[in-house]
Amino acid sequence: MSHIQSTHHSDQTQAEFPQAELLRLFRLQMQSLDNPPKNGWLRGLAFAQKIWGRGKGAEVFADMAVLMDRVLTARKSPMRYGNPDCDCCAHKINPLENYLLRVVAAHWEGKPANAEPFAIFLSEANPHEQIVKTAARLAALLPKPAAL
Repeated sequence: MSHIQSTHHSDQTQAEFPQAELLRLFRLQMQSLDNPPKNGWLRGLAFAQKIWGRGKGAEVFADMAVLMDRVLTARKSPMRYGNPDCDCCAHKINPLENYLLRVVAAHWEGKPANAEPFAIFLSEANPHEQIVKTAARLAALLPKPAAL
């Protein structure tokens, strides 16, 4: 999957959806559950603060953690994710990670109705309203594409 970008074209520089950054943050948080000695939580918080600044980075980190919890609560099977410590894995996005990114991106793009199908897949057709709600809150923290 390539970067998700705003479809609005102008002469101004546009914000690009921070797919790689959100993916790395998600993977670090997932790794923290599977392998606590790797310190994924601490590394993830430091990463988010480096990207978005101390305050906003902490908010993005916290909302991603809540989103991760909502997804794990909704699903009945394990959530697969790429290794955040593998350079080869960094650009490979599995279908579940893609769904997660698409739910957030739909809100970021101002098209919340587009989040629903991806949330259904992500939740394995279990209740997914909290996934959508949390993804919207996370998307609201991210830099937006240039205004029309």
